[in-house]
Amino acid sequence: MTPFYFAHGSRRLFGVYNPASDKAGPVRAAVFCNPFGEEYIHSHRAIRQAAVMLGAAGVHSLRFDYFGTGDSAGEMQDADLDIWNEDIRCAIQELRDISGADRVTLVGLRLGALLAARAAVVFSDQVDRLILWDPVLEGQTYLDEQFRVCHSPLYFGRGPVPRPDAAGGGFEVAGYSITSRLARDIRELDVRSFAPRLPLHAFALISGAAEDEVHLRGVFASIQAQIPIQRIEGTPCWEPIWPEPVAVIPAELIKRLVDVTA
Repeated sequence: MTPFYFAHGSRRLFGVYNPASDKAGPVRAAVFCNPFGEEYIHSHRAIRQAAVMLGAAGVHSLRFDYFGTGDSAGEMQDADLDIWNEDIRCAIQELRDISGADRVTLVGLRLGALLAARAAVVFSDQVDRLILWDPVLEGQTYLDEQFRVCHSPLYFGRGPVPRPDAAGGGFEVAGYSITSRLARDIRELDVRSFAPRLPLHAFALISGAAEDEVHLRGVFASIQAQIPIQRIEGTPCWEPIWPEPVAVIPAELIKRLVDVTA
């Protein structure tokens, strides 16, 4: 595991590279597209474990923070989804350069799955496979969920906190900034708009409630997207566990993710 910074124009992005332990056979590589905010915090350990297991299965991987988040450069008020889309492109190229892979798999969790799906369409010549892990399907629904969480006892029921216009406007949600520009970008995202153009080798992994699988199947059926879906019941790694902050490692789901990717 090697933490490092890599450049995206004048911006510096933080990444962690996990090499493949098995050098035999074709070179395989995977870029992780993280969820946002609290969901990233809760799922960090699970994503790290997935990267370790991919390495053991002979797959190089790169985890990274989008511009304005985590340990990457920048402030949230300067970030938007176009910038994050370019961050994904930069991460793809960085991992291709490091590993020697011609193409990569994109593994996206929650909002990261929606970003990965769009990137797989835009950068189709560099992506050969897409793994949608508990994917967000509609940006507006995602924002509604985030605002609803802020009203829960977990966050003292205070709801989203407005941010000053000078700092990009929008709201602070569970301690994380969603500027007016970012909220607009997320609201306009919908998997239906690009799902028919996704890579042939796309796969969805669902944890938690059965209704999530039913909804996902309904969306894919409505746009005739032939994407296999598998639900592996368990506690989603990205959900907060109240009152104790416990990191969930969905071992069976990660094993299946490795099987599909490797």
